[in-house]
Amino acid sequence: MRYFWTILWIGVIAFAAAGRHEQHTKLVPVVQQQAPAPARSNDVYAPLYGKAGNQFVSVILNDRVTLDMSVDSGAGILVIPRSAANQLIANGTLNRKRDFIRWANYTVADGRSVRDAEYRLRSVTVGGYTLTDVPCNIAPNDDVALLGQPFLGRFTAWAIDNYQHRLILRP
Repeated sequence: MRYFWTILWIGVIAFAAAGRHEQHTKLVPVVQQQAPAPARSNDVYAPLYGKAGNQFVSVILNDRVTLDMSVDSGAGILVIPRSAANQLIANGTLNRKRDFIRWANYTVADGRSVRDAEYRLRSVTVGGYTLTDVPCNIAPNDDVALLGQPFLGRFTAWAIDNYQHRLILRP
């Protein structure tokens, strides 16, 4: 019973102290959230669309092949589907010997380590802005198209505007 009264008194003291604290607390008006920083004149905007929980953007490879790629900030390499690579090879804008960069080891999303060839894309265009000499891997199938850090990392800043459904690139 003594334990009960001790706990009760501690609760009463804490409650009283909290009440006094609230009486002396100044109320500060809430500052309204500021609008995002204004866009710079050289910002590049590209429309995004969602599919299966991912954000996709239209990309032009080597000025010849257009495809939708998933914006993936966690991808350390740009990955193009096998069919897109075959189109680039067929139209002469990707050559497995001339555009070969190196063999590299990668850790894929499921944790496996894979060794794959890295190639150079002459150009990658998003939202009308073109980067040159972008490294990429060729996926073994058509399930993967990732716009990763070799592209995104070459911008001063980039963001996804979920409200206006667009990718913002700041050169």
